[in-house]
Order: sequence, then structure tokens, then C-alpha cells
Amino acid sequence: MNFVVGKERSGTTLLQIMLNAHPNIVAPPESRFIVLLYPLYGHVRKWTERNIRDFCRDIFKEPLFRNRWRLSKEEVEATLMPLRERLTYPLLCKIVFYLFAPEGKEVKLFFDKNPVYYYFLPELEKLFPEAKFMHIVRDYRDNMASHKRVFKLQDAGDLAYKWVKVNSLIEARKKELASRYLTIKYESLASKPEESMKVACSFLGLPYSESMSNQTKNVYPSFNEMNKPRFLELHGSLLQPINTSHVGEWKEKLKPEEVAVAEA
Repeated sequence: MNFVVGKERSGTTLLQIMLNAHPNIVAPPESRFIVLLYPLYGHVRKWTERNIRDFCRDIFKEPLFRNRWRLSKEEVEATLMPLRERLTYPLLCKIVFYLFAPEGKEVKLFFDKNPVYYYFLPELEKLFPEAKFMHIVRDYRDNMASHKRVFKLQDAGDLAYKWVKVNSLIEARKKELASRYLTIKYESLASKPEESMKVACSFLGLPYSESMSNQTKNVYPSFNEMNKPRFLELHGSLLQPINTSHVGEWKEKLKPEEVAVAEA
């Protein structure tokens, strides 16, 4: 299990999609079940049929998992039941991720992504001691412009402060476990996807696959079916080939006084 971390609107979903395009990586759409359900099930030592049924009930309460992973509760339950005497919480999470893999994919690594994971890095490091973390960083001004475009009214000072705070949390963990973290810049990912993914694959110990750079448009079937205006506003650009259309957009989207506040 590995993780994509970064400030919201920094390209975390784009990076997740590119990773999922690799023939040896399973990186499903965003969900929060690992940290949401950990307080309930993280300390279970002996899994019973009742535990598994309760877990399957609770995981499907999470809207992102239910709507975007397109698994059935019956499938998850039927897979976990025969394994209950061997289960641990980390292993259970990996099995759920494995079920997302398309038939025939030779899975070697899993990737999970949720922006709120920057709050839980020490816990994730302990829960998955083999995990590696990819930290994607975007120019703070473009990050602010993206927030303004998608979430409308946002205070410039608040957005800038959160950019600093979030990245400081991640940087603090890098100092503790430098070998388990890799920094990727959004601007490099958008302008030189092949080069960025070669660095990522070297970090992961996998060969580079061209599919990571040029076969990302249809990688999540559930995304292609989400035609709701709000989804398209949030993630519409992900349905297009990788491009730099949002690099430097702050120059047109931010007012001079907003830039001044952010820099201060």
C-alpha cells in the first residue's frame, strides 16, 4: 500500500489516475475508508463473520467508495469471509483494493489518495510500514486560483495559510522518513508527464509504462459516466489528455491584492 498526498487542488487526482494506468499498479478513485473505519476495525485481532458483515456494511456507507469504485457488497463480503482467520486490518484494506483491479492486471502495488491524509501521515506510516508516499506540490498562487474557480468565494489569506500549513505537515514527515517520500511538482507533471512518471517508477522500483502518460483519459469508467455539472466543474479537466492549461492561470484569475496577501 502506498499513498498520494498533497494540498487539495494540487493535482492529486491527476497523479492517482496516471499511477492507475500502470499495468502493475491499482490506484482506485478517492475514498476515505482506511482512516474512517480504522477506529472501528483497526484493532480487531480475531475477525469473525459478524465483523466482516459489519465492515462491509460500513464501507458502503461511504459515498465516494459506493459511487466510484463500482464494487458490490456481496462481492466484497464473499471474498473476505473465507480469509477471516488470516485477516488483519491492513491486509483487509489491500484485499478491497485488489478487488478494484481489472481482470488480468498483474498487481504489484496499491495506491490510495485522499487530500485529508496529510492529517494522518504518522498513523498511515505505522499501519503500513512498507508504504511509500508521493507528495505533489503546486504553485500556491495556482492552487488559490483553482480554489476560487471551483469553490467560488474564498479568502486569499486563508487559502495561502492552509497551503503553507498542509505542506509543512508533509515536509515534517519527509525529514523523519526521507527514503519513503518523493516530491513531484504539478507543473512538471503537466508539462513533462513522461519524465515525471519515470522518476516515480524509479522510486517505486517498477519499469516505466507509456500508458501512464498517454492512456489516462478513460482510466476510471465511473468518471466517464459522471456528467453532473458539479463533477465536471471539479474534475472535468481529467477527462482530457494531460495538458498545461491550468499552469500559470493565477496571472489572470487572481487580483494583485490577493497575490500580495498570499505572499505576505
